[in-house]
Amino acid sequence: MTDSNSQSEGQVLPIGDVAARLGVSIATVRRWERDGKLVAFRTPGNQRRFHEAAVDAIRSGGRS
Repeated sequence: MTDSNSQSEGQVLPIGDVAARLGVSIATVRRWERDGKLVAFRTPGNQRRFHEAAVDAIRSGGRS
């Protein structure tokens, strides 16, 4: 299930939190997802969620 996957990857973040952490716009986060730079999964309500570890990798200059 998604909950166990989320826990194994650490905390999950909504798109607004990702944008704030990375100092970019929400549109940029969406583009990075579309381009494969960040991987998102969708909630049952179709909202994007990102694994904190992937966001931290981008922030430190690595790839997710």
